Amino acid sequence: MLILAHTKKCTRCKAWKELSEFGIRRKKGKTYRREHCKLCHADNTREYYKKNLSEIKKRKRAYDAIHGETIRAKRKIWYKKNKERFRQKRLEAARLRPRIEKPPRLGKRYICQNCEKEFFSTRECKTRTPKFCSRACAGFKKKCLPWNKGKPMWDARKHPKGTLGMKFPNRASMTEDQKRNLSLSHIGIKYPSFSKERHWNWKGGVTEKNEAFRKSAEYKQWRGKVFARDNYTCQICSVRGGQLHADHIKPFTLFPEFRLNVANGRTLCEKCHKQTDTFGVKVRNYEKEVKS
Repeated sequence: MLILAHTKKCTRCKAWKELSEFGIRRKKGKTYRREHCKLCHADNTREYYKKNLSEIKKRKRAYDAIHGETIRAKRKIWYKKNKERFRQKRLEAARLRPRIEKPPRLGKRYICQNCEKEFFSTRECKTRTPKFCSRACAGFKKKCLPWNKGKPMWDARKHPKGTLGMKFPNRASMTEDQKRNLSLSHIGIKYPSFSKERHWNWKGGVTEKNEAFRKSAEYKQWRGKVFARDNYTCQICSVRGGQLHADHIKPFTLFPEFRLNVANGRTLCEKCHKQTDTFGVKVRNYEKEVKS
């Protein structure tokens, strides 16, 4: 077997390899070639770490507790000395890095009226010309504040609705009983100053009479009384809650005198209400039977 002078046998894998495949070990100022190759050395190190991981971590913590501050101080000094060299390396790497050409900017070029910087915009039209480069320049900085910034709203003039919407920090807030009593006292009250043609949404009385009656305060009170009497339970299927309807036993359109009579009402769920003889257009058949 021919053995070359620049080769060496690994003590672990028993293979002849070049000297460059063996690591260098320094001991007492002298350098030696390791007895096993780099691959075997890596495998050996990996196995050692797996077996003794907890012991290695324990030694490392003990070493850091003794020499940690000294090592960090030396490292900080070394970084300060080589700061300029690192900066030059970064600049050189940036110079050698291939440049990516930026796409051309869209829109026309304008000058901001606040900061006098150049900006591009595509929002130009016949009735609008861009004037500011950002929201800050458009009125959110001290240079260009809104006209009403810091001005009290109702100090100089009277509020059109009295104290409605105004805040009184020194006044104690109402209790739950006071709120409930105030709400009950306003039920059914009409406001002539805000009704019919005086209301902003008045359309000349186009709503039908029946629909207007169903939206009235009296009808809503009658509906609530019927629900409360029946404990919000359907009188046919005995299911409580859900989508409930207040049904008129004598139809709404045929007997207007019994519309607000609580005895003429009953609580039904939506499904049971649709199955009654007086629901929707089926009231016409009921009317024929009554007349006959």
